[in-house]
Amino acid sequence: MKKDSDNTPNWQDQRKKIIGLGESSLRKSYYPELREMVAELEKKNDELHAAYEQLASSEEELRENYDTLSRQEQALRENEEKYRNLVENTFDGVVIYQNDCVMFANRTATRLLGCTGPENLVGRSIFDFIHPDDLLIAKERSLQALDTIQLPRHGRFRHDDGTAFDVDVVASPTTWEGKPAVQVAFRDITAQMTAETALRESESFYRTVFDTTGSGSVILDEDTTIVRANEGFARLSGFTVEELEGKHRWTEFVVPEDLVRMQKYHAGRRESSGQAPRTYEFQFLDRCGTVKHCLNYVAMIPGTKRSIASIVDISGRVLAERELEGKNRELQTTYEELRNATNHFEAIYEGSPDLIYVHAADGHIIDVNENVLTTFGLTRKEALVVDPSVTSGKGYTPEMAGKYMRSALETGQVEFDWVCRRKTGEEFPVDIRLRRIEVINERGERESRILALVRDITERRMAEGALEQARKKLGLLNTVIFQDIQSTIFALSAYLQLANSAIADEKSRAYVEKEAFLIHKIVSSLNFARNYQDMGINPPRWQGVNQVFLYAISHLDSLKVSRNLQVGNLEIYADPLLEKVFFNLVENIFLHGQHASAISLEYAVTEEGLLLILKDNGIGIPPDEKQKIFERGYGKNTGLGLFLVREILSITGITIRETGELGKGARFEMVVPKGAYRFADQK
Repeated sequence: MKKDSDNTPNWQDQRKKIIGLGESSLRKSYYPELREMVAELEKKNDELHAAYEQLASSEEELRENYDTLSRQEQALRENEEKYRNLVENTFDGVVIYQNDCVMFANRTATRLLGCTGPENLVGRSIFDFIHPDDLLIAKERSLQALDTIQLPRHGRFRHDDGTAFDVDVVASPTTWEGKPAVQVAFRDITAQMTAETALRESESFYRTVFDTTGSGSVILDEDTTIVRANEGFARLSGFTVEELEGKHRWTEFVVPEDLVRMQKYHAGRRESSGQAPRTYEFQFLDRCGTVKHCLNYVAMIPGTKRSIASIVDISGRVLAERELEGKNRELQTTYEELRNATNHFEAIYEGSPDLIYVHAADGHIIDVNENVLTTFGLTRKEALVVDPSVTSGKGYTPEMAGKYMRSALETGQVEFDWVCRRKTGEEFPVDIRLRRIEVINERGERESRILALVRDITERRMAEGALEQARKKLGLLNTVIFQDIQSTIFALSAYLQLANSAIADEKSRAYVEKEAFLIHKIVSSLNFARNYQDMGINPPRWQGVNQVFLYAISHLDSLKVSRNLQVGNLEIYADPLLEKVFFNLVENIFLHGQHASAISLEYAVTEEGLLLILKDNGIGIPPDEKQKIFERGYGKNTGLGLFLVREILSITGITIRETGELGKGARFEMVVPKGAYRFADQK
């Protein structure tokens, strides 16, 4: 399609043709009126040309206007995107609501109001999130905000879960989809309110510290007047606080030989903080003229010309320093003695039967004693660079050793078993103790090192093996003897029953019953001996209290009492006979609690450890028997049950006591020491 400018006639050529035609006509005088027509035609042509030029100019202006509008539209889009990003990313919550209904909420508002997303907020009433105490004024401001901007105000909003928080909020009129709406911007000031509260508390704290500190504190004006004094300064000076404040100057309490120096400090401190020391000594002159050696701590109060001074009486320290000079002389003598003692330590180091290593913090060997060289058949040079895998038994790696080294650096000490290997390939067990030590290196710097004490425990292991064999044999012997005795007692009991049924004489029958009772005591003693023998045979272990207790009472007729177990996933470190402990305790309740119908097991964490509490609702235990019931032989039966309980628990340091109230039931408290209890989810 051609533009208009492509169809524009060549006006100059047309004009020349017309003029030429006119001139030719005039010369020929064919039409006298032709000149007027030519003139009129020229005028029309000029007007037409001017109109075309104006049209072309208007077209260019329209094109420029179109470009300008396009740029303005693009800028508007960019500004709109910037505004959207600003609103979405601002630290303030922004909400637009219309007719009390939330139409828009930015991310910050969604987060501050405790909603999972805008969809949980849009469409709800804005007043769902206003604290009830602020609801009335919020509704009033909401109506006013349709027309005028509401000044910022402190108020309280509510999270979606109903909890309140403090805000600064401002509301202003806006539109939403062409209709009037209100835009609310709010900021969570909970932290600010907390900080202001803390500031007030801090001011009160420091005021209290000033008034109650043991040192003598004063606030001094620029003219040296004592503006405020505490009781400590009053005691130091001999005046009362009322006599000091506003009525005396600090210069009155300084001896003349120190006064000029301190006045220079006072003036210089107000000119530049670097012109005077903050801490210095001086001699204090009290009301009675007594001179005291004091230490002065001085600081300017920010934003003022006042300073605060804290004065400590160090007269005793000065006396001590004089005594210290004498002590230093004694110390020099001691140092000489210590140097001699060091030679003794070196002799111990080299003569020790243990293998002694000194490791750097990174694990490499710095020094070894002579015993290391002898044991492994190494020279000192070889010992300092030997690969740990060469001197360690099969399965014992340098990585394992490094782990122990790092643990020793962190905790200060580590102990573990290891296996070493000689040059000949012979392996031998050792006990290793690592200790972190602090030394001063050749550069004068403090440096952590690891001292390793290695002891050959081959003979100990052999002795332990022999002891274990002897224990097994002794255990077998005891088992055989117990079984023989029990079999004999069983047979004897049977004969006694037969004899009892055949005896008509009441006196003889009474003797038989006593014999049966004595046999019962022998059986109880044998059972106790067997349990007591088993104590400590097997190593203690972590045991779930809930499970062990249920196993224990499963051997008893526990259906006649209700039980309440509140121990959760508690585990304690105890002897494997823990089940016997619970069995004996509950059996004791059944035997002596009389009307006991309920038992409970619970715990409480205290400063002394964990209290594991077993209680019932029986008759309780008299105060004078609370200690005796744990003694061997005390009781109505064999008197061994609670004694055995105490002995089993004591293996791992657990103690037991009875703290119930007579008439309200027994209460057994087992105190488990710290480190001997844990919870399954904290392993």
